[in-house]
Amino acid sequence: MASVEVELIEDDEDDPSPSRTPGRAGHGPAPAAGPDGPGMPDDDGRRRRHRARWWLVGAAAVLVGGALVGQHLLDARHEARVSRFDGVPGVLRPLADPPVVGRELPVDVGSSLTQVGSSLLVAEVHEDAGDVRFELVDRGTGETLHRASVELPDTLVAQARRLASAPVVACRPLGTVHAACVAGPGGQIIEDDPVPDLLVVLDATTGEVVDRRDVVEEAWTTSGDTVVVATAERTSGTPPVPHTWTLTATTATGEVAWAWTAAEPVVTADGLAMVGASLDADSSRVLLAATEHWWLLDPSGALLREGDVPASTWTGLGRAGTLLQVTYSDDGAPVTRLYPAGPDVRTGVDVPGSPGGLMVDDGSAEGVALVWADTTEGTTVSALDAGTGRTLWSRVAVGRGAVLLDDTVYVGAAEHVLALDARTGATVWDVTTRGYDPLLATDGRSIVVLEQDGWLAALRTDDGTALWEARPERPGATGSDLGAWIMPYEGVLLYAGDGSEPARILTADPAAATAAVPRSTPGPRGTS
Repeated sequence: MASVEVELIEDDEDDPSPSRTPGRAGHGPAPAAGPDGPGMPDDDGRRRRHRARWWLVGAAAVLVGGALVGQHLLDARHEARVSRFDGVPGVLRPLADPPVVGRELPVDVGSSLTQVGSSLLVAEVHEDAGDVRFELVDRGTGETLHRASVELPDTLVAQARRLASAPVVACRPLGTVHAACVAGPGGQIIEDDPVPDLLVVLDATTGEVVDRRDVVEEAWTTSGDTVVVATAERTSGTPPVPHTWTLTATTATGEVAWAWTAAEPVVTADGLAMVGASLDADSSRVLLAATEHWWLLDPSGALLREGDVPASTWTGLGRAGTLLQVTYSDDGAPVTRLYPAGPDVRTGVDVPGSPGGLMVDDGSAEGVALVWADTTEGTTVSALDAGTGRTLWSRVAVGRGAVLLDDTVYVGAAEHVLALDARTGATVWDVTTRGYDPLLATDGRSIVVLEQDGWLAALRTDDGTALWEARPERPGATGSDLGAWIMPYEGVLLYAGDGSEPARILTADPAAATAAVPRSTPGPRGTS
């Protein structure tokens, strides 16, 4: 922008000279020669002109400074708005630029990857060394933050040798600071004298082991900042079967927070009791589901309600306070019954689909449940009123890998990514993509589109604007090897290549790995 100099001439109202006569549009005659030559003002006139110029410069500086401060405030508010998603399970670390292929991660039977805050907890059982090894990795850079190891109990090692099956470890976040991990056999082993599993609790900010103890459990989970373990009093016989269930919740350091025992045994008419159980929990509920019965408790261990489980039925927690039961028919087709949030959960409603389509759920769109169904027209997503089970809206031909952020559902479709209003189903934006039915992930600022040929693209959550597009390249990859299987998992993007080598983490730090391959043809989206 070109600048224009403006000069203002000030009158000296204190000058009594008769030369101040109206004859030059309110100005006196041309000034006499000053020290700088004919027609040049004296020092006092120059000071007046300079003073006027400085007022203009000062005003401009105030305007520019105000604009910068205003922009800074807008940027700060925007960052505060989007950064509130950083702690949501499944949300990636910020990806302002294309990620690159970083370090290897053990993704196999017996290992565990768990998102805990800004870190990824990698846990592995080393049977030969007789220990469980833990590594906390920065999810953004792949850098190792802390390491720890815990020795396996001799009884667990002996059991593994007897069963000819290596122990496995599973971990879950425990609040926002800790993680709980249980090492044991790879499956439920029912014995007269059960061998305890190993429970380990780590501080994810320091890597410190804050608790280690033996547990005998049928199932376990975490609820907020407590570890919940399900145990059963078993009958004698072969095999011994459970008949009375107990839940016990403990803190990160092992203190009992609450305990609950079912009021009476649950036994079938022919005398056979339930075998096996599952535990599920969210921020406000704990669900114990066994073969024939379920119990729903609040986070303090108070029983809310209970009910029966039909044969061949999965029972689990749905979003927005709902309970879901999926029964599989002889032909494998699922039939879903939704129990609305409310006091009378025994009254269920058959709904068109099954849960499981959300990769990320920030808890927005309160009162809305989502289900997916495969139909002759394609995959359908339906939004339901969580209080009544009534269908609010449905959309056909969308993928199952969806993201819910800030009352907006982002779904992949045939060569499209759609942003839909979670309450009405109205299209917020619609962007064409490279391939069919892409997976979706998010860093809270953009929707990351994972194409089947290894290409990634970032679309701004607000309006779908393309931010970047690239294909990460593993070290030494050439030709057809560039195609990769990339998937979101526990708050990171895993690069699995063709599956013939260890998986790697995609990282935002170029110093940690190789560079991403930019798109060779920057033309319109959907071209290659």
